[in-house]
Amino acid sequence: MWPDRALPQRLPAVHGAHGKLLTVETGRRQYCGNWLGRAMVSGKIADVGQFKPPILRGLAARSPYFHAGTAQNIQMLIHFYNARFQIGLTEDEVNDLGAFLEAQ
Repeated sequence: MWPDRALPQRLPAVHGAHGKLLTVETGRRQYCGNWLGRAMVSGKIADVGQFKPPILRGLAARSPYFHAGTAQNIQMLIHFYNARFQIGLTEDEVNDLGAFLEAQ
């Protein structure tokens, strides 16, 4: 088991499905593959399982959304996630969230 403060060296890159998966045991949990999170960048055991979400600043300028560009604007993006994850946003909440995300 590695110490809680730092890994002995930087973690190697995790390869695809046909490559090797790195397993790390922190004493609390065991992580494998992409679940290593920020530890893949920082090399710190404390960062295992931690992720940095993408920033929302300038989101409106990065349309269309999704890899195939299926959401042409932020409203379509919000409606997709609202339906996909059954969030239950009202139309007013969708409009408010859209206005917030479009603000610079």
